[in-house]
Amino acid sequence: KRILPLLIGLAACTILPKYLSVLDVSRCVPPCWNDITVGETTIQEAITLLHNLRIVDAASVYVSNQPVRFYDHYLTFNTYSAPAIRQVPSVVGEIYGVSDKVVKMTFCGNTGVMVGQVVEQFGLPTGVVTNHAGGDRGGLWISIFNLTEGVAVVYETHRLPRRLRDELSPEIEVLCIFFFDPAIAEQMMEEGEFCKFGCNKQQMLTIMHPWTGYGSIEEKYPLREAGD
Repeated sequence: KRILPLLIGLAACTILPKYLSVLDVSRCVPPCWNDITVGETTIQEAITLLHNLRIVDAASVYVSNQPVRFYDHYLTFNTYSAPAIRQVPSVVGEIYGVSDKVVKMTFCGNTGVMVGQVVEQFGLPTGVVTNHAGGDRGGLWISIFNLTEGVAVVYETHRLPRRLRDELSPEIEVLCIFFFDPAIAEQMMEEGEFCKFGCNKQQMLTIMHPWTGYGSIEEKYPLREAGD
């Protein structure tokens, strides 16, 4: 008689995820995602793997061999947030290749990945860039990256609950997560891939803040202009 109320109480105190994260649905650990490994897997192998994954909408896989910035190959696909019930695709994946190798993967949407999870798994970030998010809703665009481990995350403050908008917190769900070969980090910086509206490497280093932990964005990671 005492067990059932206890279970009900525990369930009431447990916050269940709205959907599986893009990391939860992988059968390997980053920088590998479902057997696609940054710096190792070929583009053709990645295409074959995507077409055979249950969590990927096979009809959504699009392959372009036209160069994008310094990348030779680009492909995109949609994944499902709950593969068991095949909900509407909620995460857009992108894969970029140099020569015939995958060098970067990105996942944007309902990622289910928290800032704290990334910091705990990959270590202290290299830095943080704060930009205006743009658009009618305003807010900030925050990029957090670890250049030596090859991982970056992005989120926009206007998408968050009000209590999380002014602070960088481990419980923030990221809008996008990137896995990349650390060997291309310099090129990524030069192409402005860690800035909202593009910036070269020198401009990025000017506005970048070194990681100093969680806390107030205004105090720890305030907006900076490239000319400051």
